[in-house]
Amino acid sequence: MKKRNANSKLVFKEVHGLLRQSKFQLALDKLVEHNTGRLAFEFRKYANHGWYLIGDAYLKMEDHQAAIVAFKKSFAYDQTDPDALLAIGYCLSEIGQPGKAKKVLEKGVRLFRRDIRIRYNLANACFDLGQLDLALPLYRSLSKVQNPEIRRMTKSNIVTVKKKR
Repeated sequence: MKKRNANSKLVFKEVHGLLRQSKFQLALDKLVEHNTGRLAFEFRKYANHGWYLIGDAYLKMEDHQAAIVAFKKSFAYDQTDPDALLAIGYCLSEIGQPGKAKKVLEKGVRLFRRDIRIRYNLANACFDLGQLDLALPLYRSLSKVQNPEIRRMTKSNIVTVKKKR
């Protein structure tokens, strides 16, 4: 997530607290105008972050369709935000649509070449589609990254792909 100025931190402070407390519906009540479905006025200056938090709340409530809609709105407000695309891909995978997830994540790789999270999730989408010849080189390209969690998961997935081939 991008750094926001001090004003945005104050605007979102209560919402972040509600999300940390797993009070997702209360967070949504603060973020969304009930009569219009629009982002509440005080959050509009930071619409990308506001819609991302709405998506995050829906995701945690396991309403993946609503989360996808919100994450798409977040990305529409800031197309330099890899987190929104990553979240869309994740949600699509979670609802059993790895083909759509792959398309979103391929776009993410084109836009954010260095984002290892997007490349890792693209490899997973290929794996889920049974496209092991595409997944394996993606996993291999990530096997020596700095991030220990991605590196560990990648190495494990390489072993799994080799067993399935």
